[in-house]
Amino acid sequence: MTARTADVAVIGGGLIGRAVALACVRRGLSVTLFDTREPGESSPAGAGMLAPITEGADSPATRLFIAGRDLWPAYLAALAELSPVPVALSRAGIIALSHDDAEASAQRAPAPGQPHWQGASALAELEAGLVAPLGGVLHLLDGAVDNVALLRALDHALDHAALHAPSTDRRLTRAGPAAGVERTAIGPTAGVRVRTRDGQSHDAASAVVAAGAWSPHLTGLPRTLPIEPVRGEMIGFPVAVTSRCIYGPGAYVVPRPGGRTIVGATMDRVGFDPTTTATARRSLHEAVAAFLPALTNVEPDSHWAGLRPVTPDFLPIMGPDPDWPALIHATGHSRNGILLAPMTAAAVADWVTGKVPAWDLTPFRPDRFK
Repeated sequence: MTARTADVAVIGGGLIGRAVALACVRRGLSVTLFDTREPGESSPAGAGMLAPITEGADSPATRLFIAGRDLWPAYLAALAELSPVPVALSRAGIIALSHDDAEASAQRAPAPGQPHWQGASALAELEAGLVAPLGGVLHLLDGAVDNVALLRALDHALDHAALHAPSTDRRLTRAGPAAGVERTAIGPTAGVRVRTRDGQSHDAASAVVAAGAWSPHLTGLPRTLPIEPVRGEMIGFPVAVTSRCIYGPGAYVVPRPGGRTIVGATMDRVGFDPTTTATARRSLHEAVAAFLPALTNVEPDSHWAGLRPVTPDFLPIMGPDPDWPALIHATGHSRNGILLAPMTAAAVADWVTGKVPAWDLTPFRPDRFK
């Protein structure tokens, strides 16, 4: 059986999928959200860092990363009008510690994007417990968002949209995990039929591929999506030891509301295996204790892993497919899914409604891989 036509089918229930669905609903579109949440999905497992320079210093999309970061205050203000769930945002800056003498010398030299060199004593004033004899760089306006609270807020906003839309034209409906897509007509204006794993079919004028690392598993795609899962492990401590995010040798640190600290850094190509390892737990603890000694004798009280959707150039795949414009890609965000979520949502809503996004998203085009 085929369900009635929606304006947009959004395939993927993670952060990108939820943000896209909400953006489309707010444009007055009817949306079917295919909730393809999977074990090890990256959205709730991430650290929530907003680090456009640290993560993408050598990227052709650095300006886009910075623009994505700067969308966050307004994005959360708008979300607060739709959901009572508070979402913490920090823009106190990110400290990137020098790893060796050569890097320290390079960071001392004036350079675009790195004007805020801090020596060891200056860093100690910023973060009393930080041990950084080689100094580092303070990236102003970078920071982190509480991605776990963000997911709850988006869910609340989407549920509100589903419950309060007129019953004759529900703005949001939910469906089960998608298995594949197919055209509903021949030619460039062809719509999309989404088939679910339980055999149901749903038609839509447009569809958005936002299933993260699982996106390539969809049947019927017009091109191969070069996305692979890369496992990242994190540990959590029940104490607060820093007020800012810190990138250090072998680990990064993110303070969480409520007096917690989370630590991560690992990247392992192990397929769709979200299990945690004693080796990663030990290496993360040792690495962070080297520059935050207060954590040396504190045992982590949590340990988890997520599967990042990583592309060969670590940039997302975004935009209407050149061979099937009704199918829009919004996937493969690698380490920058949270950073780029508001930008991705706004851009997809523009494409769906026939508008041109405010940013030149050429570096993310779907057909850049040969």
